[in-house]
Amino acid sequence: QQANEVLKEREEVLEEETKKAIAALPPHDICEICGTSYEGDAGNAAHKKFRIHEAYTIVRQRMDELKPRVEEWEKAQKEKLGDTAEKKEEKKSERRKDRENG
Repeated sequence: QQANEVLKEREEVLEEETKKAIAALPPHDICEICGTSYEGDAGNAAHKKFRIHEAYTIVRQRMDELKPRVEEWEKAQKEKLGDTAEKKEEKKSERRKDRENG
């Protein structure tokens, strides 16, 4: 039974010390461009030299360039499809009139 108490006490101390160690860790920041975790200004400056950060920067810039063109294309497609739908409705209406006038 004394062994169980010592074991229980050991677990409690271990858990407490683990919590203290986690709390003592310096906070990490996350880059909004590439998602890399870093510590402080020096870590931020270092991570910006990583190829992955440079690649994400290029990709995001290109996405920003293409976004207006994609939106324009999508708008044109909707208009095109809308015109097609209107024409179909007009044809249906004409057919009904033809049948009625027969």
